[in-house]
Amino acid sequence: MKRKLLFDLLMALLLATLYKKNVISLTFHELAGLLLCLFVVVHVLLNKKWLAAVTKALFTRSLPARTRICYAVDVLLALDFLALLITGVGINKKLFPSCAFLGNKGIPFHMFSGALALILVGIHIGLHWNLIRAELSKKLGHPAIRVLATVALVCALGFGGYSLAKSSVPRWLSLPFVSGAQSGHQTAQKQESSSEQKIRQSDSSERSGRGSQPAEQNQQDAAQKQGRSHVQEPVSAKTLSLHLLRFLSILVLFSAIAAFADSLVRKKKARAAV
Repeated sequence: MKRKLLFDLLMALLLATLYKKNVISLTFHELAGLLLCLFVVVHVLLNKKWLAAVTKALFTRSLPARTRICYAVDVLLALDFLALLITGVGINKKLFPSCAFLGNKGIPFHMFSGALALILVGIHIGLHWNLIRAELSKKLGHPAIRVLATVALVCALGFGGYSLAKSSVPRWLSLPFVSGAQSGHQTAQKQESSSEQKIRQSDSSERSGRGSQPAEQNQQDAAQKQGRSHVQEPVSAKTLSLHLLRFLSILVLFSAIAAFADSLVRKKKARAAV
């Protein structure tokens, strides 16, 4: 159980790095995406006995509703990661550019699958929270450590709500349904490179203070702006840590919502049984 928990934590960390393709580099993004899909396959194999047993009993009345929900979430997760893999290969630019059969048209669907994966993984963790808590309680037996863990959880939930509101996750979920997938991708690119645009605007304002530029030079600058949407930002420990903290806190938020809903259902069933 301890090894599985560490493996799941590694998967969560790897998933969190993927929500900004240039947080490290585009090559890392593509490699990490493939590695994560491989980890998902390993995760399924580690739980194959449970999956096989539930699949056999899926259409029997004796199977609890909660088990059906867990099974449905796992199936949706598997299908979603399959979609991530297909769209990721279909739009890749570094590893297998000759296999990019989708081009930019596949980017909105890749973003949608990524946002959905964040939600489904959160729900998956929340539904298994009792098992995770039982394992963690062995390590967090001291009252002071438990208090610190509770404070950290509350802070993570608050920051997760703030990060979700400020993130592009809601917009990614809507991309396949907006009028024109390409226009949706263009909107995503504009927001994703907003920080870079601010830097370029400050640079252009400095140049305008020195004197007006020829019309041809302005046209060249405009063309360069469109081609610099994939400019690699400087990677720093602070940038990477903040990025991981944002998306891990969002993951914790969805996990807490699922765990809370699961707890309410359990209590309701317990009262009904009495």
